[in-house]
Amino acid sequence: MQKSFIPIFSLLMLFFSNLAVPTYWNKDSLCFVLPSYMQNLKDELTVTVSKKGQVEINVPRKAPSYWLKPSCSHSDTKIANFFANANVKQADSKDFKKLIGIIKKEYPHLKGLYESPSYITEDHSLEQHTLNVLNQFNEQKKFYSIHAPYYKKITHDMEKLMIATILVHDIGKPLGARNEQHKHTVPIAKEALKRWGFTRVEIDFALTLIDNDIIGELVQPKYKMKVKDAYNTLSKLSSTVGLSMNAYFEMQMLFFVSDASSYPFIRAMAFTECKKNKSLYPTSKKFWNLALSVNKKWLIAYKCFIAKKDASQKKEVSEKPKLVSAKIASNLVALNLMLPFGPAVELDEIVSS
Repeated sequence: MQKSFIPIFSLLMLFFSNLAVPTYWNKDSLCFVLPSYMQNLKDELTVTVSKKGQVEINVPRKAPSYWLKPSCSHSDTKIANFFANANVKQADSKDFKKLIGIIKKEYPHLKGLYESPSYITEDHSLEQHTLNVLNQFNEQKKFYSIHAPYYKKITHDMEKLMIATILVHDIGKPLGARNEQHKHTVPIAKEALKRWGFTRVEIDFALTLIDNDIIGELVQPKYKMKVKDAYNTLSKLSSTVGLSMNAYFEMQMLFFVSDASSYPFIRAMAFTECKKNKSLYPTSKKFWNLALSVNKKWLIAYKCFIAKKDASQKKEVSEKPKLVSAKIASNLVALNLMLPFGPAVELDEIVSS
């Protein structure tokens, strides 16, 4: 169980409210000291007082089926029918908000999770964070070959699968410490996607995105992840789902960019935006070393881009290279490889590393 401690002043508040301090309190009497998300989950809590006088609020670790307990017998079918029939290509922010509203209505216990804080500096709820990620996904998806035929071995509609994945990618955050979020999220996400009509292959693919943060850990110095280790992990995951590394890396990238860049402070510090088309890429040298390791032909294309650069002015890369094969060119167009010319990513740094 997750334990949260209420400061001693809360005990004083209770005392002056003429409330005794038993070993178990009526939860309604605690509303004025509970964080907002615990009020949403109020009926699932037990509250005790430790020997040292600290109030402990315990969030029980329920089975995924508990959190997905439907409001009626047709709830699962209703959401499954949406994913089976909806045309998500034209979906916008209003559609995403409406979809989360439907999910909250059909699964009352998920409502409490969506209305919990997402533990970011902007103090957004998990619902607002999820909407932000979906909106970023909508903005960035056009820069990736999300409808390429090689994804057909996974799903008939990768865009729809990615949207469903994002809907539950952080759903377990309120149920444990930050470093345990995947532990709580994965079982609920797996159960939700199964109920919503996705196949085992689709679910396995989605969980590989949810249950790791390869690119995030690579670009953050505190994790000290090596490019080689990130490459090996990507290789194993792509083999697990039956995709080439290049194809799997695309969706891993799209998922990472959509999630990480939805936090304004991370977007400002860790991403470069192409001024011409608003595509976002990490500015980390280690990231580009990984990208070029996944497909070494990118370096050839990158050099062609450099050769096209105006001698008197640094320009953003915005055209297809003419000195590479059609296959290499198609890979570049599919991934929209527009390396920034900022100080963090210079060609000599990539080549020499």
